[in-house]
Amino acid sequence: MKHATNHLPVIPEMPRKGVSSSEHHPLPVDGILVVDKPAGWTSHDVVAKCRGMIGIRKIGHAGTLDPEATGLLPLCIGRATRIVEYLMDLPKTYRVRMKLGEETDTEDATGTVIAVHDLDGISEEKIRSCLACWQGEREQVPPMYSALKQGGKRLYQYAREGKEITRKPRKVIFYHIDDLCCDLPFLSFRVRCSRGTYIRSLCRDLGRDLGVGGHMVALRRTKSAGFADADAVPLERLLEMDREQILECLFPPDRPLGGMPRLVIRSGSEIKVCRGQTISAEDLQERREKIAAGPVRIYGSDGRFLAIGRCECSAGGALRVVPKKVFCRPEEYPE
Repeated sequence: MKHATNHLPVIPEMPRKGVSSSEHHPLPVDGILVVDKPAGWTSHDVVAKCRGMIGIRKIGHAGTLDPEATGLLPLCIGRATRIVEYLMDLPKTYRVRMKLGEETDTEDATGTVIAVHDLDGISEEKIRSCLACWQGEREQVPPMYSALKQGGKRLYQYAREGKEITRKPRKVIFYHIDDLCCDLPFLSFRVRCSRGTYIRSLCRDLGRDLGVGGHMVALRRTKSAGFADADAVPLERLLEMDREQILECLFPPDRPLGGMPRLVIRSGSEIKVCRGQTISAEDLQERREKIAAGPVRIYGSDGRFLAIGRCECSAGGALRVVPKKVFCRPEEYPE
């Protein structure tokens, strides 16, 4: 990205009670930490800082935020990294502020203004009509200042060389665009959208559709991976916590997976799941008359989350569930 990271806030390493970088933690750390990212930090910087504070390297995030954007950045820790691919597919919600009448080379306020237009003929009614047209499935051309690769290089690398590369449009979904506040030349609104959506490019396209250009001024992610603002911990607060306090903020790995059907297996069948062995209808404690093929959550008879499985039904109706992402260990369920 064009955004520089040399403005990253310099925050001293915080002491972590009883923890050193070389200390081995016998108890595994598995869960989801929802960070409220401030402006000026890259998503990678937040991950790196949390790795140091928690003392674990296995941390991944569920969707990048630009350095100047704020809001929810869910971090999957330990075995919870296995659900990142499922979280990425969940819709995200943003609060957006844009400015009409000015276009920038980065499509946001960090770039250089490349065109200026007057706002003659622009009204709130016209803006609302334009926003309504963008709801639903649309094709979007990614911005040049993005990390997408093309020809073995990231687009922002071409952009920094002054090159404009033809990008293929990508299908995205805008589920809702609402809550408009109009204070020309500024607009603010809420967007609920699919993965892969560039809000900067939405602002670019809205400005073009209105005939006056535009760029994004500010962006805050308010919902991500099934989490909302109330679930997030501000990064500034995390920096003041010790390791144990941070661990108390973790959500269980299955928290955002409520959209998947739930299967409970009989006592004694847990070891099969731990070993990744296929389970059948006879292994289930709670049997349902009809279970659609697709991903399911698998729980033990004690209510513990064991795995994400793939439910398959044969032509004869026989049920089989293949564990795909296992969260339990064989030693936890000795035979």
